[in-house]
Amino acid sequence: LLLFDSRDGWCDYQSTLWGDYYQKNQRDTSVTDLAPWVKAFAQDARNRIAKRREESAAARLEQSGPQDDTRQEEIIDANKVDSPENSPRKSPTKNPDSNA
Repeated sequence: LLLFDSRDGWCDYQSTLWGDYYQKNQRDTSVTDLAPWVKAFAQDARNRIAKRREESAAARLEQSGPQDDTRQEEIIDANKVDSPENSPRKSPTKNPDSNA
């Protein structure tokens, strides 16, 4: 839909469905809710996505087989790793020749 042409300026009026509708019907711009059919479509899409995620997670569990309860993952405590006494770097020492 061409509205403005840099050579000719504004184009002639173009009839559009919504443009014609709002010429005859007042529009309340304070209402910003989704249209009911859009809201229903979005909710349906969310439900479909959630169902596919559940199905995908279930399929991954089936493919992985029984879980090995004896395997444990090492958990690193961030506080211990970040503490100076556990740091692999040596703390800077004073230069004996320095007067500071």
